[in-house]
Amino acid sequence: MKIRIAIIEDHQLVLQSYELYFKNTGTVKVMDTFNGGTVFQKNFPRIHHAIDLVLLDLKLPDHKGTDIIGWIKTHYPKVKILVLSSYEDTATIVQCICKGADGYMIKNCSYSELEEAIVKVYNHMPHLPDTISWATVKAMTPQMKLIASLKPQELEFLQHTASDRSYGEIALLMNKSPKTVDNYRNDLFRKLQVRNRTGLVLKALAYNLISI
Repeated sequence: MKIRIAIIEDHQLVLQSYELYFKNTGTVKVMDTFNGGTVFQKNFPRIHHAIDLVLLDLKLPDHKGTDIIGWIKTHYPKVKILVLSSYEDTATIVQCICKGADGYMIKNCSYSELEEAIVKVYNHMPHLPDTISWATVKAMTPQMKLIASLKPQELEFLQHTASDRSYGEIALLMNKSPKTVDNYRNDLFRKLQVRNRTGLVLKALAYNLISI
């Protein structure tokens, strides 16, 4: 039985090339294609029962690819996800795995390499590019999960802490009450495992959460 896949890719020529290649293989069958996240989310509930794996391009015109990963795993956790992207940096790859992707491929791979990765992921064998090891992913996973858990207001507060403003002045800038800002500070102390403002700024810089 062929592996049934859906492809999310906004470049039509690339999409057509995948369809043409898989049409002539005995292992993979393209069931549907989508040129963006919105149309995918609208139509996938109708066809999810007929899809084993989603081949996902991260760079979409209307959604973050990582948000689509999270959406699929929240609503259809049994569906496998293989990311196919031009992004080669370790942080992006780890972020996708943390979100729930079952594998990651770089777009300069050959069609046969892509087919092999699809088969691996379908058979519950996670796949990564040769440039990164699972040891690296495991080491970075706690950090990436922590970053993903931070709220926009907490990130804004973090940036202000790198200035010489008092917490009261930060509260005015953020249009929040002093108590709310104190809660941001205390929650971030706990999440980043620091005890004071200096430690907070140093940890935020180490995690590339702020710039100075």
